[in-house]
Amino acid sequence: MCEDLDILQMLFSIYNIVRHILLLNDSSIFECIVRDENIIGVVSMLEHDPHHHIEVGSYRNFLRSHSQFKEVVPFGNADIEGKVRQTFRLQYLKDVVLQHIIDDGTLSVINALIFFNHAQIANYIHHNQKFLDELFGIIRQHDDPEKMRDVVQFVRQFYTITKGLPVGYRLGLFRTLSQHGLFLVFEYALQQSDRALRTTGADMLMSTLEQDRVLVRSYMLDQYRQQHDQPTLLELISERLHNDPCLEIRHMCCETLRILLDTMGPPFESMGMSTEMMAGSVAEKETDDFLAMFYDNQARGLIAPLASITAADVSRLTASSIHTGMLNFLCDVLTNMVKYHGQRAKKLVQSSGVIKGVSLLLASKHNHLKLSALRFIRVCVGMQDDVYVKYLISQNVVGVIVNLLLEMLPRDNLVASACRELLAFVANYRQSSLLLHLLGAHSKSLEKAPDVLEYLQSAYDNYLLSLEQSTNGGMATPTVSTGRRSAVSISMLVGRDSSAAGHAGSPAGVASGLWSSAVTDEIEDAYLESLDDTSDSATPVTITSPVPEGCVINGISESTDSGLSPKLPPDYG
Repeated sequence: MCEDLDILQMLFSIYNIVRHILLLNDSSIFECIVRDENIIGVVSMLEHDPHHHIEVGSYRNFLRSHSQFKEVVPFGNADIEGKVRQTFRLQYLKDVVLQHIIDDGTLSVINALIFFNHAQIANYIHHNQKFLDELFGIIRQHDDPEKMRDVVQFVRQFYTITKGLPVGYRLGLFRTLSQHGLFLVFEYALQQSDRALRTTGADMLMSTLEQDRVLVRSYMLDQYRQQHDQPTLLELISERLHNDPCLEIRHMCCETLRILLDTMGPPFESMGMSTEMMAGSVAEKETDDFLAMFYDNQARGLIAPLASITAADVSRLTASSIHTGMLNFLCDVLTNMVKYHGQRAKKLVQSSGVIKGVSLLLASKHNHLKLSALRFIRVCVGMQDDVYVKYLISQNVVGVIVNLLLEMLPRDNLVASACRELLAFVANYRQSSLLLHLLGAHSKSLEKAPDVLEYLQSAYDNYLLSLEQSTNGGMATPTVSTGRRSAVSISMLVGRDSSAAGHAGSPAGVASGLWSSAVTDEIEDAYLESLDDTSDSATPVTITSPVPEGCVINGISESTDSGLSPKLPPDYG
């Protein structure tokens, strides 16, 4: 009547009365409000907010038009159907009708009601075998595309309401759903031309994988053993990653593969124990079998676009290109494979020639591709495996990194920092093969970056000194103190010929640090001059055994002011 007579003051008063009733934060009041006979009248009164203009009739019209729910499979239970409607209305009240007046107390009451409704709905579906058989039977029959789409959307909404439930309950729920055909829904969705349907399928698969990766691996392994004519779920994921026109779907497929191949344990825990711990050794065996199946059948095809890329392809890449995003994703997946999978990943990297493709990405115009390639190379170097090191050297990857560093030096950006960090790692961990290669083949190029060259040279000198110390039974080499700044090592004079022969393979500029003829002549001259000085001035010559400067003792580098120890340049800080 007030609306018909347009009595605004009375409408505002009615609104304030209803608002104060709701702010009592009584759950029984909200349960009464969302009943079929009350909800339209209540939202009608809440349309007349004096402080916010709301079109008259907007709330009630929305509820009338959207309250008709489409049942893919009938619940067969009036209470559950009522809970579904009640939950929808509570959600609408929270997000739309009460958004301007809701407080923390009201919000907690509404959220509690929604949570209990979700728990009852999920529990009913979880234990209703007939309902689940009918629901997933629609996917198996393949006779009604519209109904199959509805099943996908239903499962998506069901996933949404279970997100707030306890982790342990969700584990059992997903395993029950998988026994009735949950993964068939993912496979159907990923093969559709509808982008929204593919996105929904990929999102649900990733949610399942984050919750219980053992379950997903077991299904994929069983599917491979059965050898169906249809593509497997793992093949569909790889195909979507390579060919899907939607970057979002490619990203989700890449993340799915990353989680699948991560053997370090699940991200969620239940009751203090991880899923793999609860499954015991069976899960460990299945994980190993899954990795064996993946590397035997899928790994080479997965990284094929990266292994077969050419310099011309790299030059044509654009920032918005789908192919650019895919290469970035593949670099990340390959990095995790090398990090976690040991010998399997090593054999794949060697046999596929993928390092050549990765090194080509270092010449890309896009810094994010360069950084992805550098992350992969950094992990290979960080494995401290001679096989990776020799392969990187043979493919001239080290030279490409040096050239990239020199190119980026004036800019001092993230790419330059990543290159410096990689070289600093080589120096700090004294990887002799890489140090020899850097200072031998690339010393002239590195002269443009003197701080880097000096740091590498110092690291190699210290490496040689530590070797010299180890050959003397862990004792420091005796030196002749001449009263000058430098001390002459006796072993440098006595064994220089044999040592020079032993270091004949050292590159120019590296072996010369200790054993080249110029330096040894200089040492000999210093020794002879010390003898002359002794005879002239009667200065006593003492034989001491100091610790060689910069030498490592029990993992600690003893640095002095002689400049021999590698001090970190400012850029490494």
